[in-house]
Amino acid sequence: MQRHQGEGILENHLLAGTSVTLLAQPSLVGRNGEVNRLTTLLARTARRQGGALFLVGETGIGKTRLAQEALTLAREQGFLVLASPAYALESGLAYAPILAAFGPFLRRLDSARRARLVSGLVDLGRLFTDLHLPAAEPLGDPALEKTRLFETVARLLERLAQERPVLLFLDDLHWADPASIELLHYVARGVADQAVLLLGTYRAEEVDTARGLRSLVTSLRRAGLAEEVVLARLEPEAVAELAAGMLGSAAPDDLLTLLDARASGTPLFVEGLIRALIDADQLRQLGEGWTLGTDLAPIVPPDIRDLILERLRHLDATGRRVLDLIAVSGGTVPHTVLREAGEWSDEFLLEAVQRLRTNGLVAEDLTGAEVTYTLTHPLIQEVAYAQLPEMARRRAHAATADALERLRPDDLDRLARHIHAAGPQVDPRRALDVLLAAGERAAELYANDQAARHFGAALALIREGHRSKSLPTVLERLGEAWERVGETAAAAAVWSEALAEYEQLRDVPAQARLRRQLALAEWDRGHFASAQAHLEAGFQALAGREPSPVQADLLHIQEIFLRRLDDSQGAHAVAQELATLAEQLESPKILVEAALAQVGLYVERLDFAGAREASLHSLSEAEAAHEPILVQRAHDLLALLAYTVGDHALARHYAQLSLATAHRLGAPVLEAHPRVRLVLVDLMAGKWDEAVRESAAVVALARRLSFARGIAGALSIQALTQAYRGDLEAAARSLAETQAVFGGGARQDHHIFNQVAVAEMALALEQGDAASAQDAGEKLQEQPTGGGFFLQALALIAEAQNLVGEPERALASAQDLITQAPPDNVFAFALGSRVAGLAQLALGQPTAALMSMEQALRAFTAAEMPFEAARVRLDWATANASEVAAAAPAAQESLTTFERLGAKRYARRARRLLHQLGIHPRSPLQTRQTRSDGAAVSPREREVIRLVAEDLTNAEIAERLIISPRTVTTHLDRIYTRLGINSRTALVRYALEAGLLLPNP
Repeated sequence: MQRHQGEGILENHLLAGTSVTLLAQPSLVGRNGEVNRLTTLLARTARRQGGALFLVGETGIGKTRLAQEALTLAREQGFLVLASPAYALESGLAYAPILAAFGPFLRRLDSARRARLVSGLVDLGRLFTDLHLPAAEPLGDPALEKTRLFETVARLLERLAQERPVLLFLDDLHWADPASIELLHYVARGVADQAVLLLGTYRAEEVDTARGLRSLVTSLRRAGLAEEVVLARLEPEAVAELAAGMLGSAAPDDLLTLLDARASGTPLFVEGLIRALIDADQLRQLGEGWTLGTDLAPIVPPDIRDLILERLRHLDATGRRVLDLIAVSGGTVPHTVLREAGEWSDEFLLEAVQRLRTNGLVAEDLTGAEVTYTLTHPLIQEVAYAQLPEMARRRAHAATADALERLRPDDLDRLARHIHAAGPQVDPRRALDVLLAAGERAAELYANDQAARHFGAALALIREGHRSKSLPTVLERLGEAWERVGETAAAAAVWSEALAEYEQLRDVPAQARLRRQLALAEWDRGHFASAQAHLEAGFQALAGREPSPVQADLLHIQEIFLRRLDDSQGAHAVAQELATLAEQLESPKILVEAALAQVGLYVERLDFAGAREASLHSLSEAEAAHEPILVQRAHDLLALLAYTVGDHALARHYAQLSLATAHRLGAPVLEAHPRVRLVLVDLMAGKWDEAVRESAAVVALARRLSFARGIAGALSIQALTQAYRGDLEAAARSLAETQAVFGGGARQDHHIFNQVAVAEMALALEQGDAASAQDAGEKLQEQPTGGGFFLQALALIAEAQNLVGEPERALASAQDLITQAPPDNVFAFALGSRVAGLAQLALGQPTAALMSMEQALRAFTAAEMPFEAARVRLDWATANASEVAAAAPAAQESLTTFERLGAKRYARRARRLLHQLGIHPRSPLQTRQTRSDGAAVSPREREVIRLVAEDLTNAEIAERLIISPRTVTTHLDRIYTRLGINSRTALVRYALEAGLLLPNP
């Protein structure tokens, strides 16, 4: 099991009046298997079965960090640790690392013990001048004198090992002098039956340039005296854990994406990039989470840049030219393109590539018949490219573009990037042709970032006077690409310019098309009046014209706006008009839009089964029409409907499908809805740690995109999460921000602000302010526009009525909630039954109250909603406090759930009740241990836990147990829920404490 040096927290200190953020000491992550191997070797060494171990890997991979872990383990087990690094500047000094390892230890000894230890080892005086040994007699044979010296060092090590086990660690052996390498080899050959472990590290890329190092490793390995552990780059999960340990909270998804692209799993580079981003204010802490900036400069930390430059300086001129051209190609280039761009012969190029491979700078990849060369780390590409003068870059890009055009003219994206970077080195007419074609190809593939880059480059050439007639079209296409990646303000700006151009050209359909785009963009920015003005202008432009797809697009947006304005009658009329137009135009796409618009009618009648059937039909039609955006909308509706009836498993399924479609479309702005749904599902399913992390992530995403509507929606769900966890001040701040970022306080968008009102009511009730909860409830309209939010709102309003002393109204509201919802809506029944029980208790009807609470508990339990079930259980225990034998277990079980979820205020309530009942509350660990005594895990689950402790992935566990990875995930979900555990690390810790890793009797 891995160890941690720091607690993984951020501390804010005030130094000289300045707030300085200190990152936590990075933890050792992703090395469980290696640590287990080291632990085994140390145990074997303590039994006088010595040997040697070499930790091997590229620069920054964590060799020294892992070795330090071994040193810590060794000291804890009573080992004598002798350690020293080798230094590049001391590679010509004989025995420098040996002197640095043994010297300080010998000098610290008292004179009597030192004299006993070195007695008779006179040749040690050749190395250490302060041992007060008699001078060694010259033998007249330097080779024999060296052998005598080596033997005395071996004897010294043997004497030390007789006192206690010894770990001799030499870091960076690739810089060690040849004499030290020879001495290490001599000593290693004699430790097989001694309590001595020799530990060394070296860089894989420098083993052949170090004098004697490869011979040392090969000789000892062949003799069975040593083994190598080659450290791989960290997997994404380990990078996420490392980043979270440094930041003190989960890293945002966009930071992890950046780290994956630039650090590529190298721990040193992960740490350096995180620190550099914070220093440059590109990674900022907001509340409990972190947000990555949108205008990111490609920062390379100076120490990492120096490490890479040091490696590049060893290259000859030919190797550097080849590497620079690979860097210009983006770090990866086919052999044929590289040869053509450099105008080299095959023989010349292959010799240079071989040297680069030997130096660990280039890797060769074979895909089919194609040979491709790739720089071994993304930061090598960045540093090498940055070192090139601008004119050298442009010429290299132009040469690569020429090679691509001859060899791969269909590789438009790569060709366009090189042509753009070549600047004036390429004819602008040729450049425009390629850039526009590449932009269209990227848009077809939903590669929206690429499309925006290519259309933007084309626009710059058009503004210089080339092919000016294409200006409005390119502006429109650039706006579409920007809108899809979330740059709504930039999209609105170029669309406005395009609209002015189309107005001069009197292109009416294009004007209407742009009005539709601008209307939606302005609404999402909170500019409601401007949005509606654009929509009206679009309809006016098309007045008197034949029906067209553009008119249908305007009607579609109008229906959406009317729904958001809670004008269900107007929305219904527009939906009917849209359906009629779809039939006239015989358009499958418009038919799907019309069908999706009809789903709202079912929701208004609380006919969720009908809404689901209509949504499924729309989904099928959207898939048949190959309209992925409409497929995504149907999935999102199905997720909301499943949440509304309390089926969180189905809601998760459809939300994940919706999110996957958003990813395929390359449209981050479309991620907001499904990610909000997933937060709600996690809240409902009792996965609150995930809900907290994901709510912070989706808020960060919306902020990064400057997506005002998305920010408000995400903040409201974050506030709901914070309120239930007891972070009331944070919840209030989140809700206040919704007003500031979207609509300027005008609550016109009821789809968002009904959601906000639910969070406001929940917060007010958590604060004990029932009157404010009622005020927030009044902001909701009578007709339900939020589905599940409306049902929750009715329950919260009834709860507030009860708290302000109106239990009769509360009971009536609860009964209305139960009767209004369909009979199979377990969620509505459970919500209504809980509030009915509270109202009945206030009315002096304890028997009826307990019965209602028991019905709610059964319903919430059946729906697998642990928080809601625990709340009802606590209400029931409070109402039944006179029956201690029944109330105490219920209160204790509620406490266990609340503490697992992190619901601090509810946990305090449960503890108070237990104290009132005269019961000492058990800690979560005590509760888990009690459950483990009662066989909390099955034999199969115990096997899964054992393999988790061995650091196997879910796929590896599935292969070992001959089951599917999905079954492994199911086992782990059940284990986590049952034991109140939220991570693999916590599971291993629990398993150790509970003795689950001991051999079976």
